[in-house]
Amino acid sequence: MLKLDLSLLENGNDFQALCYRIANKEFPDCVPVATGSHDKGMDIIEFVRGNRNKIVWQCKYSKANSLSTLKPKITQSLNSLDASQKIDKWILCVSKEATGKFLDWIYKELRKYKFIRSFEIWDKIKILQKLEKHPDIVEIFFYKVYQDLERIFSTEELELIEINISEKGIWKEINSRRLEYFRGRNDESDLLLDIKIRNKGTIEVMLSKIILKVYDVKRKLRGIPESSILLPKITYEISINNGEEGTYIYKPDAPLLIKPKMHERFQIKIKEIGYAWIGKIKISISYSKRKRINLPTILVHA
Repeated sequence: MLKLDLSLLENGNDFQALCYRIANKEFPDCVPVATGSHDKGMDIIEFVRGNRNKIVWQCKYSKANSLSTLKPKITQSLNSLDASQKIDKWILCVSKEATGKFLDWIYKELRKYKFIRSFEIWDKIKILQKLEKHPDIVEIFFYKVYQDLERIFSTEELELIEINISEKGIWKEINSRRLEYFRGRNDESDLLLDIKIRNKGTIEVMLSKIILKVYDVKRKLRGIPESSILLPKITYEISINNGEEGTYIYKPDAPLLIKPKMHERFQIKIKEIGYAWIGKIKISISYSKRKRINLPTILVHA
């Protein structure tokens, strides 16, 4: 769990603003009640669509270790609610961890308010759990310590979702259960791979380099083809010099940016394959500083 001291907030107004930002992530239609006004026991409110029921948040902040000092204020806020207006859910936000004793007290207290149909407690633990999902809120309210916390949020990891032949025609799959491709006729053509990856991390990742290794090449007795035609499109094009063994590194002029929790699709066109050989191609994709995702080895019959 995120290690953050909510008492770093200056006052109750800041705590209420923090709670509103969190609530707004889950309930986009909620609105804050102006601080300093007679809020009638409501700090944040959302009317449930289709009826007059509503969700109400009450925020109570304390730098003290005990929640006992907040009990009179909570009771006062409950008494300020309009009993003629049904409340679908009442949510109490407190800046300290709710103890069993405090929870017993609030359960008994709420029995007096029949117009409240259900309730939740957002105590320190629950608020920190919610903040883990929203580093932008942490940065806004705790910018002085955010640099130390940033390493907790800043994760980057790509995973391969799918790899296929993009333009099936001359190139054929020998076996659909493995990556083995055969060129069906005596014609120079590029091998165009369609690749889908997903960013599992929490920060944007830049695809910086593609490394293609050709190895275990066995030549066949056939002619030498002409060079292929470049096709300008959103594709990374890599020449392998007519199937010559070696490692080929391509650094794109416009690196692909992959947003957190999002999929991205791109193509790798393997050019100047030549023909009359069988061999293996291993593709690796570098991103960030020293991270790499390795694609499955491809067996090519050129």
